[in-house]
Amino acid sequence: MDGSIYRERLVGLDEVDRKLRYEIVEAPLPVRGYLSTLHVQPVADTGGAFLCWHATFDPAEGTTAQEAATILEAAYAPALTGLHTLLT
Repeated sequence: MDGSIYRERLVGLDEVDRKLRYEIVEAPLPVRGYLSTLHVQPVADTGGAFLCWHATFDPAEGTTAQEAATILEAAYAPALTGLHTLLT
């Protein structure tokens, strides 16, 4: 929305295990070496699904790991909310 450019590269896709791995190539985020895995797991009792989103990264110079994590959580929260809204 603010014109920022985010470039990501698909690193792995496992359709059987329902996992997707990607890395951030370019983004206005205070991190380096960002690698993320999304894993969709079925929830047997409800017929729904559970999304596990795990990332590893190094904070950029001048940023603590906690500050970087807080910024990433704020950046991705709207995407997760939108996905939940779309699928429910």
